Amino acid sequence: DIVCAIGFKPTYVSNVDKTNAEAIDYNATVTLIKAVSKVPSVQQFVLISSLLTTSPLDTSSYRLLNSLGNVLEQKAKAEQYLASNFPKTKKYAVLRPGVFVEKRQGG
Repeated sequence: DIVCAIGFKPTYVSNVDKTNAEAIDYNATVTLIKAVSKVPSVQQFVLISSLLTTSPLDTSSYRLLNSLGNVLEQKAKAEQYLASNFPKTKKYAVLRPGVFVEKRQGG
């Protein structure tokens, strides 16, 4: 089984982040999906995406996160590619976690 948790690291430079988000969150993910699709022993693929990929585009949370290189658009495209192109004889899942932090939050 394969778990894909790749994602670009923002530089906060708009054109650089757009290039990196497309290269990593879409292109690299699609490349991995294509490769895994051809491996008979791999029967499951888990894509760790982002909570907001299915949010309405006009929400402030979506706009804020997507301002980092259109990352949500790239992750959504990768999810769509997976759903449309992964072999029907294999299983896949998309996980959309919220925020990961180093330290425990709250009480």
